[in-house]
Amino acid sequence: MSPHLEAWKSDGQYISYGPFEHQLFVKQLGSSEAPADKTLLLIHGFPESSYSYHAVVDGLLQVFDRIILFDMLGYGFSDKPTEGYTYSLFEQADTVLEVWKHFGVKGGHMLSHDMGDSVATEIVARHENDILPIWFSDGLQSLTFTNGSMVLELADLRITQKLLLSRYGHLMKNLLSFKLFDQQVRSAHGNLNLSSEEIQSLWDLNQLNDGHK
Repeated sequence: MSPHLEAWKSDGQYISYGPFEHQLFVKQLGSSEAPADKTLLLIHGFPESSYSYHAVVDGLLQVFDRIILFDMLGYGFSDKPTEGYTYSLFEQADTVLEVWKHFGVKGGHMLSHDMGDSVATEIVARHENDILPIWFSDGLQSLTFTNGSMVLELADLRITQKLLLSRYGHLMKNLLSFKLFDQQVRSAHGNLNLSSEEIQSLWDLNQLNDGHK
């Protein structure tokens, strides 16, 4: 594992989630006492992790006093279960809320990327229907969606995403290569200037915990 990944992991922690006690990698940066209007809640995209934000968190801490971020199950340093977790948007939204509850978050500004936009949309729907947990009393202060589609039926999906959603999705694990991963990540970021080292780190995170299965 690269020194950059080791450093990112070093100030995080693991919490257990669900009846199978899957391990979630979570991080809190800044002051745990920050109010909702100075708290930023980050949700990563596919096929990445919280590490995708590593280059911008220092700048964000100039604006916010507290940042909460984590790796979804199936991504990054978190467990990548093949049973006991459905990976549905509903369950992913539940996971997000469990992380926020762990850190005592009462509200904040939510920023999401790519797949995270869909998860964030489910949280917004619960907010609009007044069914978010009572402990999230200060609610969502603002919403920022980046490079994603909130409504699946209207999304302009990449070919690999379409294949993953099809009945052949389980076969994609046998086709996924570093070259294809490189193309997908650069496409999602809209940035051809990502370094090979950055792409390699993201790839390595996907391979952790028997991720290539």
